[in-house]
Amino acid sequence: MLVGILKDGEQLITDDGSRWLISPINIPDACIWIPTATIIVSQNSDDPMFPYVLHNKDENESVNATRLT
Repeated sequence: MLVGILKDGEQLITDDGSRWLISPINIPDACIWIPTATIIVSQNSDDPMFPYVLHNKDENESVNATRLT
């Protein structure tokens, strides 16, 4: 679950305490996500700079990300 949006969508925090850096091209989408949204994390082998995908099941949108913590 999404619990926090930081720096106008540049970073997201999930309920396990993980902090995620969002790909710059995906920030406009991530900045309007609603905390409490259901987030599914998967690997993204297409982008080595952002090796994960965070999928917002409530909005049916995905963003590329890298895990900070």
